[in-house]
Amino acid sequence: VVGSGSCFTACAVEACRLAATAHLPMRDVAGKPAMLLPDTQVRVATDDELPEIAALQLEVFAPSPPPPALLPFLADMYQANQAEVRRGMQTRLSGELRQRLARGSTIFVASLGEHAREIIGGVELSSYEMELPTHSLSEGLYVSTLCVDPEYRKQGIGRALMEAIEAEAAGRGAPGIYLHVESSNAGALGLYESAGYTCQPNTAIHATFTRALNLKHREPLL
Repeated sequence: VVGSGSCFTACAVEACRLAATAHLPMRDVAGKPAMLLPDTQVRVATDDELPEIAALQLEVFAPSPPPPALLPFLADMYQANQAEVRRGMQTRLSGELRQRLARGSTIFVASLGEHAREIIGGVELSSYEMELPTHSLSEGLYVSTLCVDPEYRKQGIGRALMEAIEAEAAGRGAPGIYLHVESSNAGALGLYESAGYTCQPNTAIHATFTRALNLKHREPLL
């Protein structure tokens, strides 16, 4: 999600910008290499892959609602309208991702297949959130929009993406990594905690940081 509940991870789609936020973990960067899986590459995304990355983020963070019960001819009209809406969302999100790349963000993807072109996961590393003048945290980098295609979860892809991010952050000399996560997202919490991330205390400085990112608290801080 581009924003979440704990100080852990965030999401990047229009609807996800209001995701719940509940802990603030910071990870000391160790610089270990990404753990690649068979037939899978973790690498920096190319510009032409942004529409596919946007489609994956929408699928994960803002999935299409189930269709209502309609007469057949109305159902066809509804599906066509929804398809057009989703194409528009994908186009807008692709443009936003391109703008973030122009500001210095790096997007890593997990790709699959003989030519490693099928995008099955992604994550973004950025300094922009840490440079905002509306909070006083300044050291480290920020991770957002970690997502894995539901069909390929529980196979180590999220961990491999995070290891790639950590290696990149270490190469930049970053002292640590911040992210937000929804307190109800048990899978993400387990991933981050097992990787050594710690929940930050709900101090004024961390609360200000969360507000500066326009993250909404839907659940109590952990």
